[in-house]
Amino acid sequence: MKKAALLFAGQGAQVVGMGKDLSDEFPVAADLFRQADEILGRKLSEIAWNGPIEELTKTSNCQPALFVHGLACLSILRELAGGEFLINGAAGLSLGELTAHAAAGTFDFENGVQLVQKRGSFMDEACAATTGGMAAMIGADENAVRQLADEEDVDVANINSPGQIVISGELAKVEAAVAVAKEHGIRRATMLNHGTACRARLRFIPRARSRWRTGWITQAHPQRCGCYFSERCRIGPRLRRTAFQRVGRSTITFRHRNFRT
Repeated sequence: MKKAALLFAGQGAQVVGMGKDLSDEFPVAADLFRQADEILGRKLSEIAWNGPIEELTKTSNCQPALFVHGLACLSILRELAGGEFLINGAAGLSLGELTAHAAAGTFDFENGVQLVQKRGSFMDEACAATTGGMAAMIGADENAVRQLADEEDVDVANINSPGQIVISGELAKVEAAVAVAKEHGIRRATMLNHGTACRARLRFIPRARSRWRTGWITQAHPQRCGCYFSERCRIGPRLRRTAFQRVGRSTITFRHRNFRT
């Protein structure tokens, strides 16, 4: 069998109805959404399936919904493959890195849902202190984007590929950067459907990061496959600090490094 690798989406990929068709057709997917509802003590599935989009986009809803959806897709692949779907590696962008960890078996589904819920809730609290936004620069030279970011006082958040770079910061400043992007030779600039300003120099960031100094997962399990990350990080026996402090200022560069426990 050919080698297979999984890539999981990050925040911004959400859409109302996500997972509904899968759950209608595949009981294994419906069961994961049901489990998530029970673990969280609320109807996450209703928000994912029926919206509205403004409610789904809230980080405390969006992140666990994407986490469950990604693992629901994986459960269907495994079922269709009849137990022969072997994973050689897993990766993800930002939030997707946690989904990759669950797929690799670093922690179980229940712990993962709780972790992602806490992460999203803390980020929601942080974002209430200011108004931020993110935008994608398409067909852009990295140096040109960095110059634009400096001029408009925003940050380079993600370098997804040589031609796709994301900026982040105060909403008005991000919108201003989008408006003048073509003057910097950037082919297209578009605002992202993202409820936070991740990896930006906003004042709420240190307070949000401080909430991540206690681990909620007490046991790291042996991984079934390798995890590959966009930032150098290491997880100790309590799965805390560096690996999950994803609200901070560091730019995510999507060049994978082998992850080892």
